[in-house]
Amino acid sequence: MEGRALYIKPVGVRRKKRLLIAGGAFLWISIFVSGVVIVKKIVVDPKIPFLFAEQGAEWICFNEPVVLKARGPQILASIFRTQIVVSEVPREAVLSFRAMKRATVLLDNQVLYRKKADFNEWKKLHCVNLAPKLSLGSHELRIEVLNQNGYPALLAYCKQLGLFTEEHWKASFDGTTWGHALLVKRTKPCELSRKFQRADKAFLSQLHFFFPLFTVIFVCTLLFSKVRRFSWFSCITPTANGMRSILLASWVILALNNIRKIPLCCGMDHSKHMEYIHYLASTMHLPFATDGWSMFHPPLFYLFSAIIYKLFLDFLSLETVCRILRILPLLC
Repeated sequence: MEGRALYIKPVGVRRKKRLLIAGGAFLWISIFVSGVVIVKKIVVDPKIPFLFAEQGAEWICFNEPVVLKARGPQILASIFRTQIVVSEVPREAVLSFRAMKRATVLLDNQVLYRKKADFNEWKKLHCVNLAPKLSLGSHELRIEVLNQNGYPALLAYCKQLGLFTEEHWKASFDGTTWGHALLVKRTKPCELSRKFQRADKAFLSQLHFFFPLFTVIFVCTLLFSKVRRFSWFSCITPTANGMRSILLASWVILALNNIRKIPLCCGMDHSKHMEYIHYLASTMHLPFATDGWSMFHPPLFYLFSAIIYKLFLDFLSLETVCRILRILPLLC
């Protein structure tokens, strides 16, 4: 048409647009497929302790306080029980359950199911029909769960009997002392953690100190970035060496303060390391790795510590000598 210019996009531009669309589509498909694979692995892999509610039933465990101390390799047991009142015997009453990690099902103290396979099959859904053993009246369903190096937990349900694991179930670790089970999703936090302020509240409580500090640093950062405009300011421009010295000095001051304030019992295997130093100072020869908990460590650090220990122990208290020994790792 006259008076109008016809504009056609170059072939290269159209090709780039197609490649961009194809690349974006491939990226989103890859993310989606990866997400599906990851979710499936989380749900199926027995090495990942992911617990989720199912058919109205919740995972339950024995209600006990959180213990921060390390435990040795062991198999822990928990027993869960509930009462079933049958007013009409159903034709079928399938109990479906997942146990973390091995379970035995008993109805009125009669074993109906015992899993003898290894602990790696705990994510599989197991089923047992209770109907043949049911009669009118009250029955006790008991499920014993074993777990290797972890807390036993249980999820179970039987729709025909209106049975679902919840907090009304009873739980015990020995079959003698019983209490209400605890929902895994409501596991109580460690009591020690409740003695400290939450991070945001602790920060806000010190805002009167942090705000002026951050403001000064912010202003100095702006001035240092414009140092060429302010020639008088170049003499105090920080350098990498200067900042390193400031940080090291601050760290040393903090360490010297902590040396006298932190209790001697704090620190990984403190008593065992002191045992190593005392052994060197008293016997004057190196130990074998089997002579104590920490005796397998290289001896150089302990040799220097033993010399300091020997020099000061005669005229200072043991507590003071132990605090002096903290200076050596600071210097290292």
